[in-house]
Formats: sequence, C-alpha cells, structure tokens
Amino acid sequence: MRKIEHGVVETTDGRYLKILEIEPINFMLRSDEEQFNIISTFASWLKISPMRLQFKSITRKRRRAQGLQDRYLYDYTFANDNGQNPLMKKAHAYADNWKQAYQDNTGLLLFGDVGTGKSFFAGCIANALLDRDIPVLMTNFPSILNRLTGMFSEDRADFIASLGMYDLLIIDDLGVERNTEYAMEQMFHVIDCRYRSRKPMIITTNLKLEEIKNPPDLAHARIYDRILERCAPILFDGKNFREENAETTKAAAKGIISQK
Repeated sequence: MRKIEHGVVETTDGRYLKILEIEPINFMLRSDEEQFNIISTFASWLKISPMRLQFKSITRKRRRAQGLQDRYLYDYTFANDNGQNPLMKKAHAYADNWKQAYQDNTGLLLFGDVGTGKSFFAGCIANALLDRDIPVLMTNFPSILNRLTGMFSEDRADFIASLGMYDLLIIDDLGVERNTEYAMEQMFHVIDCRYRSRKPMIITTNLKLEEIKNPPDLAHARIYDRILERCAPILFDGKNFREENAETTKAAAKGIISQK
C-alpha cells in the first residue's frame, strides 16, 4: 500500500481500491416506503459494483465499541441502577418504546445540575438499545471537534454525514465546548444534519432550560431551536450522585491504605 487519501487506497502496483463500510440497519423498524427504497438502492449499487466484493459483519462487541467510545459508559446499564433516581423510570419507558420514539423522531433534552444522573440515564438507554443491535453513538462535542480538526472540508462533511447512520445520536454535556466561531459552526452542522435526517437524538446539558430558550446570540439560537423542536425536556434536580460516589471511593481507599 502506498497511501490512503479520501478513503481510496493506492497500492504500490498502481491500483486503486475503495473500501466501503455499510452499517447494519434495523430494517423492520422502517416504513414500507423506506424498506422499498433500501432494497432498491442496494440492488442498484450491486448492479454497478465490481465482481469482487467482500462483506464484513460487525459483531455486537464491535458495535458497542463504536457506539460507546469511552469505556466507563459500558457500566451505565439498567442492571447497575441503584434505584435512587425516580427519573430512571422514564429511561426504561423510552428504551421499551423505542420503536415508537424512532418512528416519531422523539428525542430527549436532559438538563440539570452537575452529577444528577443525566449521563447515566442516557447511557442506560444507549446500552439497552445496543443490546438489541440498534446502532447508537454516545459522544460529546469536544470529541467531535477533535475528530474534525485537520480534516479537509470534504472529509468533514463526510464525517458529519456519517453520524446520521446511527438510529440514535446522544450528545453528552452540551455547553462544555469552547464557543469559538469554528466550534459553533461545526456544532450547527452536526445538529442540523441530525435534524434533517429525522432521526432522534438525546442531549444532556448542565445549562438551564431558560438559557436554552433564550440564547445569547444567533449562532446559539440556530442550534438550540432545533434541539427544542425535536427533544422533550426532562429536569434533573435531585441530589449529586457524584458526591455520594466520591464518599464511597474515599471510604474504600481508606480501608485499603489502612491495612497492614
């Protein structure tokens, strides 16, 4: 292999190869019209494709690694819920009624103070759906912006479009990213692309709902308006679970270092 550029592999003997990774979809969740279009598109692609093809099946383990890019999210499951947050009933209901949520393009906006369980709530939904082989991506804007840094404009557009392959997109900690002109532009492209795809998204944020409803400028307004239209707000105003976890950690550490 000589080099890879724009997704095309140039070999040392002068050949060019294009590798396409096609994400599996939940065919039975699609409408009759969508199912027909999927079959027709794939049939058309096969007609013009070269004779030598390789198909790769993505395992559930691989799908989870792709969808949950931070390994601590693997532990955000309903099985690990301590039952102290009554809002978790809503997480169960959303996962249980996913087919309806997907068809209606119903998302969630989880807002409230730090440590009140927003990310855990979203992670439990993500893991529950991944267990059912539903493509989910849980990420945040700093990670997205890091991926976009250094890309050509065409590659940036392809990367943002690739986020639309996931049936559910979860953006964690909206508002922690830097408010530079570049960052705001890329955030808008991500949210707008998702908005136009008519697929659900879940947003978690420490911002107050009033801050989202009354953005400071047009750049924020373009983003927040789309989120508010597609995501139902849920307030997290309970206790700080991270403080409780910190006390547990300190107690465990004291037991360890006190041993002789």
